[in-house]
Amino acid sequence: MGFLATGSKDYFLLVISLVIAALTDISANLINNYADWEIDKSNKKREKMQAVFRRPQLIVLFFAVIYLLFAILNLIHANDYLALAVVSFILLGVIYSLFVKLKDIFPLNNLSIALSYGGIAFLIGFFTATSDFSSLARWFPLILFLIVVDFGYSMTKDYADIFGDALHSKRTLPVLFGKKKAVLIQSLLISLAFCFLLIMIFLNRLPLVFALLFVSYAFALYQLRIIHFTDDRQIHSKMHFYSQVNGLIIRMLMMGIVFSLI
Repeated sequence: MGFLATGSKDYFLLVISLVIAALTDISANLINNYADWEIDKSNKKREKMQAVFRRPQLIVLFFAVIYLLFAILNLIHANDYLALAVVSFILLGVIYSLFVKLKDIFPLNNLSIALSYGGIAFLIGFFTATSDFSSLARWFPLILFLIVVDFGYSMTKDYADIFGDALHSKRTLPVLFGKKKAVLIQSLLISLAFCFLLIMIFLNRLPLVFALLFVSYAFALYQLRIIHFTDDRQIHSKMHFYSQVNGLIIRMLMMGIVFSLI
């Protein structure tokens, strides 16, 4: 989406931006899986991965991915903004899972996810195509909306892991407040994101066509309604998957709209 926002027609760079975004995402997930090795056993998650890999191998793979990332950045003579965006994603991924362990502290856990996947990922695409920082201002409302909506959507992943997270003293939203209060808080935060979108449309900071994104809002509330009325962990896991699908849906809609505006 960030790449499309520049209006660039260099499809080679588009592919490069996707590779860079994918590798930064992989680096964050490798560190996360390394940090969560024991809790994943408690929550019976990633069992196939743990059957194939040993925990120290994930660190080796992490550094291999980082090396490949910087090799690509060097190969394309990346501008400073792109390099800074990639480094920011990597460092945020590290402190999310290790050392500071933002993942264990609500709301910093969900905010870290939102900044990475909502904001920094957009910047990676954008600065792969251009080094013109001033042209980014047009898209600030869209980036901020994406960060806030990702902040709300990302909380859905925690309902299926309440038992293991509580056992390992992880302060996620449902562990802190219980499931029903967590659903209410999450619903309000997601509603806040779409209120912001509505205000941006009303102030003509974003075109009316962005109202199409409210389809995603309805889908999100439907998922939370299901979570509210069941304690079935498998259903909670399914709603997490649907939340990821919803995140993809809203991005596809946004990309289509951005492409039509360029």
